[in-house]
Amino acid sequence: MTREDDQEAETMLRTVQAAVGTLVFTFDRQQLRVTISLGGTHVSSEDTNYLQVYKRADQYLYDSKRHGRDAVTLRGRTLAR
Repeated sequence: MTREDDQEAETMLRTVQAAVGTLVFTFDRQQLRVTISLGGTHVSSEDTNYLQVYKRADQYLYDSKRHGRDAVTLRGRTLAR
């Protein structure tokens, strides 16, 4: 994400999360539902390359997983469901 608008970023992340949550896969006659954990961040003026942004978002993804999965962490803050 390139803008520092947390509300817009949260809306986009929640939209992706909800869309994935509606998917149903059938395997061996069993229905499987999936969830997704997400991490989001913004490009900062202090970032010197894309890897810094990627690593930060990746860290936030793992923060989401540690908070019980199916979670969203935006800029280091895990959001309420």
